[in-house]
Amino acid sequence: MEPVANNYVGGENNVCDWIGGYAAGSTSITIANCGSTTPKAGNISNLKVGTIINLDQADETNDTGKIWNCSTENVCGSTIQGGGAREDGPCVSGTCDRSQEQNVVVTSISGSGPWTIGISPGLYMPNWRSGQAPQAFFASGNVSNVGLENVSIDNSRGSAGHMWRSIIVISVG
Repeated sequence: MEPVANNYVGGENNVCDWIGGYAAGSTSITIANCGSTTPKAGNISNLKVGTIINLDQADETNDTGKIWNCSTENVCGSTIQGGGAREDGPCVSGTCDRSQEQNVVVTSISGSGPWTIGISPGLYMPNWRSGQAPQAFFASGNVSNVGLENVSIDNSRGSAGHMWRSIIVISVG
């Protein structure tokens, strides 16, 4: 089985430039250059209704006085952010980190390039903009209607940092 992971830095299967539809609340975005932008990965043919896409944009280099996305240690804070920011998209003013991200589900696809993509939920943040080189990236396949039971992790042979655990109980009926 081919891996479909898209959730680690450098693991983007398909990357497109996000060229329109930035307003907070928007449920329609426009994408282009799929597979030919930076990084060159994938193809629009891998995007299907129901796919989860990740939207991101390059961090600001200076405090905008409103929302400042910055993941550079000792520039915007004395610590780094939790998690990892994607760094392999287009850089803006020397900044390549892309720490603002929103995951959405594709509800519709139209056009022949550029493409209009319906999304849900709508955009949360009011600071998405073309000047920060926004992009959309997504896996080549989705897994749905699956579950796990009785899972254990044996870490007796080594050290694993940055681990978490959660108890999730879902009762139906």
